Amino acid sequence: MKKTTTILAALLLASGALFAQIDPVCTIAGATLCDDFEAYTPGDALGPGASWWTTWSGVEGGAEDGEISDLYAYSGSNSMTIEEGGINDVLLLLGNQSSGNWRLEWQMYIPDGKTGYFNIQQSETPGIAWNMEVLFGLSAIGVPSSSGEGTMTVPTLDDFTYPVDTWFKVEMLIDLDANVFDIYIDEVLASSGAFTGNIGAVDFYSVDGNCRYYVDDVLFTDATTIAVTYQVDITPYLDGGAVISGDGIRIGGNFSDNGASLPNWTPSDPACAMTDLGDNIWEITVEYPSVSAGLTQQFKYVNGDWFPTGENEYDDGAPSLFGELGCGGDNREVTIPESDATFLFCWEECAACVVEMECNPPTGLEVSDLSATSATVSWDAVGPADQYVLAIRNNTTGERNSRQVSGTSYTFTGLNPGHSYTFRTKSVCYPDGISGPSVSVDFSTPLRLGDVRPGMAVYPNPGNGSLFLQGWSAGNEQATLSITTITGAQVLQLVLDAAAMS
Repeated sequence: MKKTTTILAALLLASGALFAQIDPVCTIAGATLCDDFEAYTPGDALGPGASWWTTWSGVEGGAEDGEISDLYAYSGSNSMTIEEGGINDVLLLLGNQSSGNWRLEWQMYIPDGKTGYFNIQQSETPGIAWNMEVLFGLSAIGVPSSSGEGTMTVPTLDDFTYPVDTWFKVEMLIDLDANVFDIYIDEVLASSGAFTGNIGAVDFYSVDGNCRYYVDDVLFTDATTIAVTYQVDITPYLDGGAVISGDGIRIGGNFSDNGASLPNWTPSDPACAMTDLGDNIWEITVEYPSVSAGLTQQFKYVNGDWFPTGENEYDDGAPSLFGELGCGGDNREVTIPESDATFLFCWEECAACVVEMECNPPTGLEVSDLSATSATVSWDAVGPADQYVLAIRNNTTGERNSRQVSGTSYTFTGLNPGHSYTFRTKSVCYPDGISGPSVSVDFSTPLRLGDVRPGMAVYPNPGNGSLFLQGWSAGNEQATLSITTITGAQVLQLVLDAAAMS
């Protein structure tokens, strides 16, 4: 029995019917699936190499299957090739996704004069429905177009261009909850619109006798992202004599390891360039897949490029101080948050730069709610001030008083009616001391005690013949004058302008 089993295995191996699927580990954080073809051997059929690759018929390892090639590669040494002849028909199985927001992408290489093709299947079981169909070098199946010109036939009819004899990205953003899609060819939006159905599989098909293309760096991942903005204040760095590189301030870190689109530790890459916000603050926003929340991001800020080509934080050969400062080790470290966030750091520090503010005298002094015995004074806050010293002088008697308060307003009570006063204040800034005095503000209290009630007097009253009116009011308002008899009968009513009364 043992001998029979051994012979059977040998026969299966000889016929190509027995393969070991290795399912290469995806190193992109949060990705549902990724494949750079580096785990396979050039010349081998693709289907037996991983569970997510198969063929339209389901027969793997034969002429219908894709082949691993080392002729072209976007990264590493290998890619998948679809050849001329209309025989290759390879499926990338994506799990019959019916909800969620997804990003599906790969790098593609089409030689000049050759055609290319793919479609999105409704199901991993092929032939149920096509949700998307894209042709390269063709205006329709069987109808050639110029090399570098492509057509999308499902679900919309759109034309686009693509480069030949070089790698370019094909990227699809498909929102199955909103039923919409965007497709980018070589980073340019080629089409967008309604998307119907599920994401079942990608069909890489040899569409005709002139078809040849290569596929590398396949990625299928949740497109829901967390936007993290990194800001750096380089004021102390410049104060120390540094000069900003012509390439500006950049960032370098293990971003790709955490699922971001930035490359690992390559600040010279254009994607790692930061934006100058002014006031010596630079920023960059990095998007991570939602599943990256909780991972540790390592990074450093860089002036142009890594030392010695450029300069970066702690580039003098001495050990980094981030560990001693409590924000990492040799590199900065932050935990990727669960929602959008902004981190602002000072160059080579673990916190924002401390802005030293001068302890200036208060400004904007005003007097309000003035009565015969009280007055409310107010002023604008001074940034570093903890408290304020108030000084008031009775100019009529020469008496002076002062007090210290923590707010930006104060009501003086116990004032004398009809007296003149001068008020000013100082800022108290711990531990820096006290500012000089503010400008002086003068005011006088009214002479009349108690509330003034708007009204009008008529004299002689009662009387006949000529009458004298004396009115007072809180403002220039209208007043109504009614003249009645002693018994109360109204004789005359007049509406008067209080401002004109004298």
